[in-house]
Amino acid sequence: MIRAIQSLVSLKSLFFSEMDAITSAISDACEPVIIPDIYSQTIDDKTIIIVEIAPGKQRPYYLKAKGIQSGTYIRVAGTTRLASRDLTAEMYYENAVCSYDSVVRNDLTVSDADIVDLCQQMK
Repeated sequence: MIRAIQSLVSLKSLFFSEMDAITSAISDACEPVIIPDIYSQTIDDKTIIIVEIAPGKQRPYYLKAKGIQSGTYIRVAGTTRLASRDLTAEMYYENAVCSYDSVVRNDLTVSDADIVDLCQQMK
């Protein structure tokens, strides 16, 4: 009986250290920091670790090691894909005061001819 209790205590200790390791791995690898909700649940006499991550408001979230351009991923129809540069920028500006469409692009120029062409296309 004592041995069974010791095994149970040892197993619980290992279980909690695994949960802490998962929390640390997620928090350390992502930017901005993600704090997951981690808990255990027993199903069919087997205890599993459940990790829930709520949608964040500081998007985009990305892998620190890869940087924002190469480490931002999105879910598309059950698959995980690298987010495009434009989508990453759009997520960033969703949090800002200005919208993505109102950002001034100093690296681009527009001529009077471009404006006339655009107006003609819109007719």
